[in-house]
Amino acid sequence: MKRQNSLKLWVLVGLLVAINWQAKAQKREIGFSLGAMYYTGDMARNWVLSNTGFAGMVLLRTNRNNHLSLRLAYTGGNLKGSDAKPVDSFATARASLFNIFISEFSGSFEYYFIDYKSKRAVVNWSPYFHGGLAIFGMLGHKDKTATYSTVQLALPLGFGIKYQPVKQWTVGIEY
Repeated sequence: MKRQNSLKLWVLVGLLVAINWQAKAQKREIGFSLGAMYYTGDMARNWVLSNTGFAGMVLLRTNRNNHLSLRLAYTGGNLKGSDAKPVDSFATARASLFNIFISEFSGSFEYYFIDYKSKRAVVNWSPYFHGGLAIFGMLGHKDKTATYSTVQLALPLGFGIKYQPVKQWTVGIEY
């Protein structure tokens, strides 16, 4: 099976709930996230609950100003897919499945649309966009049938909302 041509691997850390501990006058943060990781591609054209696995993230963030932050993160999670419910004749003939662990290191920026961090802020929440560059590896390929690298580059992109109930804590949802 030619996975490099047929396997579209979209690794999304979905609905991540992030709780961050802020330190050093809110310039640097250490945080973690818990969420989900799922597969869409040749084996599943849409989101399928059975292809959803748990994911976690550990991050370091530097707040450059009230609208921009830089983030370094490690994300790990389980990813699976199956041709058990074939979507076309190729899937029926392929009759394949996978269950792997994804390990990703990323560097990204976060842009907050509303200033919610300053003392003069009118609101204590903001929607935000994030994007960057990542490298990820796939672990768990025992019966790999095609020649492809299990280490790949990725462009993580997403959006979320952050809420700051008190100055030392931030809670967010990210997709």
